[in-house]
Amino acid sequence: MVTGITGSGVYVQGIYLDITNNLLYWSQTATGATDKIRRINISGALPKLSSAATDLITGISNVRGMTLDTISNTIYFADAGTLAQGKGIYRASLATFPVTEAASTKIASTPTGGGFTPQPNTLLLDRLNNFIYWSDYANPGGRIQRASTTAGSYPVAPTVVYSGTSVRGISIDQTLNILYWIEPINLKIRKGSLAVVPITVPIDVVTGLTYFPRNLVFGSSTNPLPVSFTLFNSLCSAGKVTLTWKTAQEFNTKIFVAEKSTDDINWQVVTTINAAGNSTTERTYSITDNNATAKAIYRITSIDIDGRSSTSNIIKASCSAGSGFFSVFPNPVKDVTMITINVDHATALRLKIYDAKGALVKNMLQSLPQGYSQFNIDLSSFAKGAYNLKAFWDNSSKTIQLLKQ
Repeated sequence: MVTGITGSGVYVQGIYLDITNNLLYWSQTATGATDKIRRINISGALPKLSSAATDLITGISNVRGMTLDTISNTIYFADAGTLAQGKGIYRASLATFPVTEAASTKIASTPTGGGFTPQPNTLLLDRLNNFIYWSDYANPGGRIQRASTTAGSYPVAPTVVYSGTSVRGISIDQTLNILYWIEPINLKIRKGSLAVVPITVPIDVVTGLTYFPRNLVFGSSTNPLPVSFTLFNSLCSAGKVTLTWKTAQEFNTKIFVAEKSTDDINWQVVTTINAAGNSTTERTYSITDNNATAKAIYRITSIDIDGRSSTSNIIKASCSAGSGFFSVFPNPVKDVTMITINVDHATALRLKIYDAKGALVKNMLQSLPQGYSQFNIDLSSFAKGAYNLKAFWDNSSKTIQLLKQ
């Protein structure tokens, strides 16, 4: 992906991918020179040359792990070195750059003690609970510590979360509030509940590893995309457009960003509102664009506390569509198709789908607010073939043939 990271004793120590903005961040050490944190835009053809990268943080004694808060545009990093500012955990705003470590905020020092000299290593940002975690590697010894990211003044005294035999990579399951970590000397991956700290009774997850693991990423079905949209509606009235959307579930959602465009290329932010955070029940959100235009299109992007995003379908302003409009797209459909309909008052839409033999295979009722609405139909379980979709609302009806691929 990136080439040309060369030089005497140059090593990449930490890495972070900002998927939303197509930016790759990394920390690098170099023999005989101070260390730095860099980034590069990875849009377009790969590989990229490191000579095109931008220096963000410079003057670091011995940089290790780093991570990014994409919401506040703040970078966190660990220094295991011995410069005047001292070993510890730092953060710096990326509003302007480059900045030096000396000009950065020292969140916490890494104290010595316990018969070993710890080196701060992997960083983990828990935005949901406002903590920065890090592993202190040492042999013998080692531990995991954390500090608040919302303290009134810094540096703060860190809290010991776990003490063990060398600790490297760390990750967290925020759904279950469980911390995972690697103890490479023991060739183990372990976990423990964060309900009570310090963790005194860890659980072995993997043992007998035949290599020296360093990094850990937690990812599974318990770490879903931030949000599931169930309905998107636009209503034009008196020169204003009101956007309403519903979510079936939310996981660590931070904000919703409403945007509009007239060409589907250049998008303008209408407003930003706070999201629920975590929810398993249907929630409804609404915003109003006071400067509506007849040809505008809109979309909603959910951004979670880890910077991941999920974007809705694009919807037109209902000012430009007549009542009774009904469409199905895509068709043919592989898994999911989208219903789009415009109604002049709140009503209910009945959808029935019949197979080639005339048997009813799906029957659903969808409540519709006034205006232009979109929602998805999941056909992933349907066999390949032709189906008839029949829609009924008020005194109107529509029949469309669906082709399931």
